[in-house]
Amino acid sequence: MPPKASHSNPLQNSPFDEINKTINNAIPIEVPANKKKPKAFNLESAAMLQQKDLPDRVWAIHGLLPSGLTILSAAPKLGKSWLAMSIAWNIAKGESFLEHFATHPGRVIYLDFEHSELTVRERLELLKPDQVFPENLYFVREEDMPSMAHDGMERLIETLDTYPDVRLVIVDTLHYFKTPNTGHQSWYDQDYQALKPLSKLAKERGIAILAVHHNNKNEQAVDPMNRMSGSTGLTGGTDTLWMLDRKRNSADAQLTITGRDVEDQTLNLKFQEGMFSLVDESEQRTLNQQENDWITLYQKTSQPITIQTWTKFQNLKEDTARQQLSRGHRKGLLLKEGRNAYTPAPHLLSHCHKVFETLSESDFQDVTDGYIELSQIEQMSPLPSYIEEGLTYA
Repeated sequence: MPPKASHSNPLQNSPFDEINKTINNAIPIEVPANKKKPKAFNLESAAMLQQKDLPDRVWAIHGLLPSGLTILSAAPKLGKSWLAMSIAWNIAKGESFLEHFATHPGRVIYLDFEHSELTVRERLELLKPDQVFPENLYFVREEDMPSMAHDGMERLIETLDTYPDVRLVIVDTLHYFKTPNTGHQSWYDQDYQALKPLSKLAKERGIAILAVHHNNKNEQAVDPMNRMSGSTGLTGGTDTLWMLDRKRNSADAQLTITGRDVEDQTLNLKFQEGMFSLVDESEQRTLNQQENDWITLYQKTSQPITIQTWTKFQNLKEDTARQQLSRGHRKGLLLKEGRNAYTPAPHLLSHCHKVFETLSESDFQDVTDGYIELSQIEQMSPLPSYIEEGLTYA
């Protein structure tokens, strides 16, 4: 009897069999039916940016505290809250900071996590004895202020919506308000992300937010900003940095300021009975030629400096004059008095208070004609009549 014919699959146990198994067991890939092509970036040329009509920078303290997020850091119990409270008073009242730097007056909200009502009142009374407290300086008590991890940011935003004239928000201290580190990210990423909501809010509203913070124990750091507690995510995530240095039991202090929109500077201060005062500013800083020229032109004309007058006075192209005046305004050296019109800031004009003791009438004519730098003039008492009649003082 002949053998039965085999009906086995001719591809069984062949390479094709393995291929079939692989295909049958494959997981289908879902392809989005309406996947959009990525959009290209919107490009803006530098030439377009130059011609763009942008809003002016807003200062809480001209030349020192711009809109955006600022961290004020110092070692514990060295006066940073005293300084913050003084700033709050000055802006609420529209008074100059350190009796020298012009402020932009407005409502101030002070988120106070550290001090009792009694402590706040005693400090304000010591700062400004026999004065009525500002109506538009508001304190939020610790028990009423949750951290950002809860609904602190939402409540702050709602408050700013209710009071749109707020000029400054002070957070004292940042440690209590910011979202705590969880360990799920690097220290840098956590610190940077913790500041992001505050920085974004300040930019969107055009206000200044001043966050009070503590230093670490690295007092030997060459860069004072490395003394700030936390990672470099804090210094990288803020717009402006204020570092207050003072040796314990000493009245001498230094305030170092740096940032994206401020000129790097160090102010020498004295701290006595809760108050900071500025050590003779005329000895700290010498005006440069351009600053002297602004003062000279302003004194000669008794009018705000315009692009046209600055162009003629300096023999410049109009675009160059516009850029120089705009740069001076961004640095807080010039105050805006209308569209494209500026006046020197008070801390520049303070240099006009001084005259040479040996200044003759002919020398004074040179001063008014711009031949003698006003920053070199020393105090003279009594003033000759030709100076009193001819020189305008800040």
